[in-house]
Amino acid sequence: MEFGATYPYEDKYPHILTSEELEEYKGNFGKSLKGMTKEEQLKNLPSYARVKDKFPEWKKRYIKLNRQFYKDNKKYIKDIVKELAKLPSQSWQKLEWNVGSGERIINNYILQFRASGIRIKKVDFFPSLVCANTQIPIIGWQNRYISRNEGLKLQSLENIQLPENDNAAFKALGNAVNADIIRLIASHLLVKDDIVANNEDEIVQNHNIEKYEPAG
Repeated sequence: MEFGATYPYEDKYPHILTSEELEEYKGNFGKSLKGMTKEEQLKNLPSYARVKDKFPEWKKRYIKLNRQFYKDNKKYIKDIVKELAKLPSQSWQKLEWNVGSGERIINNYILQFRASGIRIKKVDFFPSLVCANTQIPIIGWQNRYISRNEGLKLQSLENIQLPENDNAAFKALGNAVNADIIRLIASHLLVKDDIVANNEDEIVQNHNIEKYEPAG
């Protein structure tokens, strides 16, 4: 989205500018903001740039680095950027690479379509389940979504019955909190003897991700 964009983001930012002032700049993927109403101009900016308040420092840094990356690599990526610009949702246009210097093969990791972008996560921690059925985590190396049973195991709720409908089932799982974590917190709040220490060791051991195997 920042590839080709020129809208101001440091001392000035889009919300405080008039439509006439914004006409001088470009929005998503270099689209000119000239001849648009202020509402149309904002729609042609990244969603994070439409805010009413001044941009925080981390966001300024994010924008600066993305624009510099495009400038440095334009000749290599300009064709794929044109294809990205055609995608109907901004969340499909942004890749959130949370793997650091890990091997650059997406299917080696956990994938999740978030509102903020397509998130790629390491396999040693599983992303939080949310109630939106469009954000069910994907096991990349098996090319599939997690199953209902795996969702139950992640929330330590193996013995409960889920709704028959998958959408309703994952909504319930996303609204839930891991039962072992709740038990651990409650034990610290309600119990004041040696049971706490024993209980904590048991839960930490039971919640080790290495014990989880793919469920049917």
